[in-house]
Amino acid sequence: MNASFGPFVVIAVGIIAGFLFRRSGRFPAETPRVLNAYVIAIALPAVVLSELPRFLRDLAAHRDRVDAALIFLPLIPWLIFGVAILFFGLLYRAGLIRRDQWGLLALAGGLGNTSFVGIPLLEALLGPDKIPLAVLLDQLGTFLVLAVGGTLWISYFHATSGHSASGAPKSFSVRKFFSDLFHFPPFLALLIAFGVAPLGDFPSMIQSALGRIAATLVPVAMVSVGAQLKPDLKMIRHEGRGLTLGLAYKMVLAPLMIYGIAAGIFHFQGDALNVGVLEAAMAPMITATVLGIEAGFAPNLGALILGIGIPLSLVTVPLLSHLWFHSP
Repeated sequence: MNASFGPFVVIAVGIIAGFLFRRSGRFPAETPRVLNAYVIAIALPAVVLSELPRFLRDLAAHRDRVDAALIFLPLIPWLIFGVAILFFGLLYRAGLIRRDQWGLLALAGGLGNTSFVGIPLLEALLGPDKIPLAVLLDQLGTFLVLAVGGTLWISYFHATSGHSASGAPKSFSVRKFFSDLFHFPPFLALLIAFGVAPLGDFPSMIQSALGRIAATLVPVAMVSVGAQLKPDLKMIRHEGRGLTLGLAYKMVLAPLMIYGIAAGIFHFQGDALNVGVLEAAMAPMITATVLGIEAGFAPNLGALILGIGIPLSLVTVPLLSHLWFHSP
């Protein structure tokens, strides 16, 4: 089997295992929350610490090659995330989705799976020489949006939900946001990574340990997703509109928007444009969706959008690539 398919096997096995173990009664009811906490507090920081310092050093060593198109790549996740908040907010105001779905879809629809799914797909579709561009978008774009933008969104969303004990509407607190941010383990890992990058690698034993812990992120996250999947018609009807709108934004509207901005406004061409558009079309990000579920945002929708969105992207992204490169 081609090594590029390895990540997709891990995803499938994780979802199926989580679903079957939960159905068999072998998992306690609180299992998904425990697994989600592990992913956010341990596995994701390990990913950041194991990958980001070396990437930052490599980027600094080749800074003479940086141009406007390369600068635009890590801005793509910020654009998609910001527009997602507005887009799903308008749908909520129009009564088309619930407020908890808005909270979830801003994260799941606003952040793509640009690493674990995105990089193998891009390698298969565009070739291994395009991977550095995908890593640039992922490391300095998606990770930063998740750590800073995701924390800001959750803090704002919770702060403006309902009313205070005095009956007054709740309001966003900058102090509370920074408190949440500096208690968010992936953000602390980002700060450490930026500080460590100029100094060199971690000692080999620590680097190896970080890599092994980082490798558990996707399997554990997908077991959690599988354990939360309840594929009954009642739940699908309850979440169906949010699911459809979320996937339509993430996998259709987002790449069209990025193409319009990159090619139509800035006239970018070549590899950076190709990578940016295809990464914009990736399925929802696993960790961002898990973060939304852990925050209490439409957990059933979160499980569905990953369980359906990731397999669907294995068809839609190659189809987009075919249309993109073979259109007259």
